[in-house]
Amino acid sequence: MKDLGYHLLAILTIAIWGVTFVNTKVLLQHGLHPMEIFLLRFIVAYLCIWTISPRVVRSRSWADEGLLFVLGFLGGTMYFVAENTALGLSYVNNVSFIVCTAPLITTLLAIAFVKEVKATTPLLVGSAMALAGVGMVVYNCHTVMNAIANAGCVPVFVDITDGMTIDMEDLAQKRSQMKVLIVTHLFGIVNDIHAIKALYPDLIIIEDCAHSFNHSIVGDMGVYSLGQGKFPSIGDGGVLVVNSKSLIPNLQSTIDSLYESLPEYGRWGEWELFMRLWAKA
Repeated sequence: MKDLGYHLLAILTIAIWGVTFVNTKVLLQHGLHPMEIFLLRFIVAYLCIWTISPRVVRSRSWADEGLLFVLGFLGGTMYFVAENTALGLSYVNNVSFIVCTAPLITTLLAIAFVKEVKATTPLLVGSAMALAGVGMVVYNCHTVMNAIANAGCVPVFVDITDGMTIDMEDLAQKRSQMKVLIVTHLFGIVNDIHAIKALYPDLIIIEDCAHSFNHSIVGDMGVYSLGQGKFPSIGDGGVLVVNSKSLIPNLQSTIDSLYESLPEYGRWGEWELFMRLWAKA
């Protein structure tokens, strides 16, 4: 129990560190450059260190000062600039996953090359648990939730079966709470849309076929993904299929407004966009 305070402080530190990934992504989306974010982060960190230890302004020797400079450049400047740049090219969960695996890789390298580090059972079990935790965090997709929030709607979550398809009993209980049903065909496992349409003919059905490109959409509308990690992939974007003619006018006006809001790219802007899409692909 005497170490409980330290454990709570460690948890708080990890939580704050995790939030910085999201904060950096938001700053990048609002126009800040990775180098600007790094500079601001460095200033805040320096002020915090100065507050904790105001009398220590330099190392004990020039050798230590030079060593700190090299380590700071590699572990500070290069790390954060690379991280901030990656957050501008990919999703937060992708970057955080790669960063979170670094301590695990360091542990394996230490076991292999440092004699003092032994592969004890607690060390191996702890590393395995950390990797499992990272995997659980990454196992999500914010895209659907963002679309619902941007439409000003409230999500109603329907359970799935052990076979990764929608739970029809849970859907029946929650049908009165929804006007639109988004059905995700996860990992290529296709739901029975015909059965859902037969039971609820007045329910608008949107099919998420990001994982099921070979499935023919039979709902009111559906989307295929061409983003990173998908097959086929062009780096970003997707395909919209509409089967319900009554939805086309609203969709057309929405698409037109999106095109109007797109920025105009110059010659270098087009190359930058191409490199971003290539990196995502």
